[in-house]
Amino acid sequence: MKTTIFLFLACLHFSAFAEILTLSHRPLFDILNQVKTPNLQLRLIAQQSHTHMQEVGSAEIKIINESDLFLLVSPFDQAIEKIAHNRKKEILIANDLSSHILPLGDPHHFHKDEYEKGGKESSVYHQQDPHIWLSPWVIIDIITSLQQKNPLWIDPEKYEDLIQYISQLQHYKPKENEQPYWLVYHDAWQYLENFFELDRPAILTHDPESTLRPKDFKQAIEKHKNKPFSCIIVEPTTNKRALRKIEETIESEMILLDPTGKTAPKGENSLYWIWEHYIKAMQSCPPS
Repeated sequence: MKTTIFLFLACLHFSAFAEILTLSHRPLFDILNQVKTPNLQLRLIAQQSHTHMQEVGSAEIKIINESDLFLLVSPFDQAIEKIAHNRKKEILIANDLSSHILPLGDPHHFHKDEYEKGGKESSVYHQQDPHIWLSPWVIIDIITSLQQKNPLWIDPEKYEDLIQYISQLQHYKPKENEQPYWLVYHDAWQYLENFFELDRPAILTHDPESTLRPKDFKQAIEKHKNKPFSCIIVEPTTNKRALRKIEETIESEMILLDPTGKTAPKGENSLYWIWEHYIKAMQSCPPS
């Protein structure tokens, strides 16, 4: 009886009409789609470009105009944020919803012009690692924040199932003597390194869109001589010329991982897909 009264009062306090929440990152979209109720409709502005920063065209403008609120990742979604702000839409910055946001591994992760585009208001976000969807802890914080904003948006049973799934992921944490020693092409994985308590890997580049320099390879080769890499982690967008150079200069197993989930099979939860492929990579790499 008390539960029925609570739900009735909740319906009086919160609008029962479905609101449209728009995102631009498939892993966040997929995980929210799994735990939401019919009171929250989701829209995805899919990234067409290989670059980090979101681009906006006429199709994206239409979605923005139809949306009630936005869940954005800064600084990736600056273009969407600017248009939504001009249209006086409600904007939630996902980075601000979690206490588990990590600092960038390197302050030069972004191009200089991207720093300048951000302006003063977004400068704080350039000090954060924006691949926040990779962190199970950040995902829990984001969903909890949405649930607090409107309890009718999140299905409690489905959310509990997700929490249980995340709890099971921690069982895959390697023992200290089974730690892989990786060379990663792009420094995009530290949220999962943190979650699984892995040592920081060797990093080939902090900017996946830049041309690799001879000294980048020289440093990697020297590290490999001192302590051979268990595996080399590359991404679908890794420059083909860089891939050939890596294969020619460093003898180690190469594993393809996608931190964005763009290459996940259609209809599959891309965030689960990312997490599970990362676990398989940990298991397939010999200990350092």
